[in-house]
Amino acid sequence: MESLARMATGRVDRTYGLTRPFSNFHFLSDHQFFKSVGCSLSRLFCEGRRANSSTLAVEDLDESEETLDETNALRNDSFKKPKLWRLTFWSDPHDESRPFSPSNDSLLGYAIVRADFINCKDDPVVHIFESVFRKYAHFHNFVPDLPDFEINFASKNYVLPGVMYCQQNGITKACAQVALRSLLATRFPKRAIKYSEINDAAKVKIPCKGLNSDQIRSVLKYYDVNYRDMYYDKRISVTIPHSKLLYTGIENGGGALIGFKLSGRGSADYGRHIIPFFGHTFNQDTWAPRSHNAYFHINEETRYIPSDEWLSSFIGHDDNFGSNYCIPKGFFKPGQVSYAVALLPNDYKSDPMQIEAIAADQLYSLIETVPAKYYNCFWLEKLVEYIGRQDVVFRTRAISGKKYIDHLTDMRDWEGHEITDQTLLSFLSTNTPKCLWMVELSIPEIFSTNYGKLGEILFFGDQDLDLDANFTDDQLQQAQADKIVFMRLPGVMLIRLRNDKLNNNDKFITRSCEIASHVPLFGCPVY
Repeated sequence: MESLARMATGRVDRTYGLTRPFSNFHFLSDHQFFKSVGCSLSRLFCEGRRANSSTLAVEDLDESEETLDETNALRNDSFKKPKLWRLTFWSDPHDESRPFSPSNDSLLGYAIVRADFINCKDDPVVHIFESVFRKYAHFHNFVPDLPDFEINFASKNYVLPGVMYCQQNGITKACAQVALRSLLATRFPKRAIKYSEINDAAKVKIPCKGLNSDQIRSVLKYYDVNYRDMYYDKRISVTIPHSKLLYTGIENGGGALIGFKLSGRGSADYGRHIIPFFGHTFNQDTWAPRSHNAYFHINEETRYIPSDEWLSSFIGHDDNFGSNYCIPKGFFKPGQVSYAVALLPNDYKSDPMQIEAIAADQLYSLIETVPAKYYNCFWLEKLVEYIGRQDVVFRTRAISGKKYIDHLTDMRDWEGHEITDQTLLSFLSTNTPKCLWMVELSIPEIFSTNYGKLGEILFFGDQDLDLDANFTDDQLQQAQADKIVFMRLPGVMLIRLRNDKLNNNDKFITRSCEIASHVPLFGCPVY
């Protein structure tokens, strides 16, 4: 038996051509079981339509370890075997004259629908066990580090990049369990994520009531997931806005969860809900980054503009409504959010917000160490000008040492320059740590128009910050500087040399860099 539901054996019942006049509404309304799922399945068909699907294949699906896990949990209430279907959406056209054999890159999305017959009721409990849809092309939508899911169809394996969506059944799983499975399956795409394991890790007695924040932490620890969270209920002062916390998890590929209180008439009985986020949109024309500095931080030490100032909406799932929705950044009002958690890469002992604070403290002193001879570079002068007026943009990403070296090697600036100094690349490759935080440096016009940057500061990712509250100002500055690996600016790199014979008295050396103007942000479309 296959461990993963999406890899289970299926038998094609029928294929459908999805071009006009095929109607999603008629198809779902006419199906004996699919019509019971509600708007969440309708939403998936909308995603298939938006992706220009040409063919729908409906399979009867065998059990897998993942689905059997749920069957066993229901066995006391269920009197007969569940029904499972796998729906796959394809770009290849439907031809009734021959068996459907789609090409390797034709798969656009899939959904596994499950019907459970509970307590001899005539109407089964039908829900979407899981689904994944390929991200549709949109220049403003960012979903970092999409994993590849392997799916079986007609004895052939296909690969589909995306983020898993799951729906609760109100019996063995509620919104918290399905939100966790969504992000855990996306983090571990080859691993079976079973609800029994989630419930056992949480020590939950009544799964349909969901999980509290302590139980969510227990699940994340069970799966050895690095995370940062914030419990907002009954906090007198909140130092980290929930939108900032969500952004750190999303931008670094781990995703995030937000728990919120329901409101309205009789809201005391409505309870709470939790949903996963995994992407965001940027609004290139937003007024906020300029207005905050110019109008609302007068004479305050703002020092930089965080990249999430351009964030317009979060992208996430809601198991009640379906997958891949945009939710405006300011949609949740103060007092509505009760809990938020950001999932971060493992082996990282600090977080992006801490690193950005250090980068802001260190940037001015680092710039002062650049020898005057490098200031014949137009874009270095321009960056220094923007830093001086506290108009520089920071974007922080976790990146492995290998990926950063690959990023440098592939880098082409606006004039087409690249790094040809193999001695420099070889030295960096040999001396770059495994885990890095990369603070990308940009200016508003380049960041928002070209998704570009002018440089980056690299920090150790696997070291504790350990910044003693009793440090003097000089000691604090030195402790912060010790976390920096190197820095790239237009035309120059600052590289820290570490020499034990000098009693760890580190210093930077400068080397010319052929990248002299702006380049694309890491993981963003190339302009």
